[in-house]
Amino acid sequence: MRVFKLKIAMLMLCLFMALGRLEAQPPPPPDPGGGDIPIGGTVPIGGGTIILITLGVGYAVRKAYQAREKIIE
Repeated sequence: MRVFKLKIAMLMLCLFMALGRLEAQPPPPPDPGGGDIPIGGTVPIGGGTIILITLGVGYAVRKAYQAREKIIE
């Protein structure tokens, strides 16, 4: 049993040390040089964001109203 635990400990140590060598993705490309264009482009935030914020506020108001009604009853 002691030898088994030692083998497991050595295996875990080797795997832990190998983690520093493993990389799931290549390094990112270098930044584009020059210009005033920010990384990610100049895409405007569209109307979809306004819709999501409006729906979120409406949902929060509904939940607050329901919670208030539950307390009153």
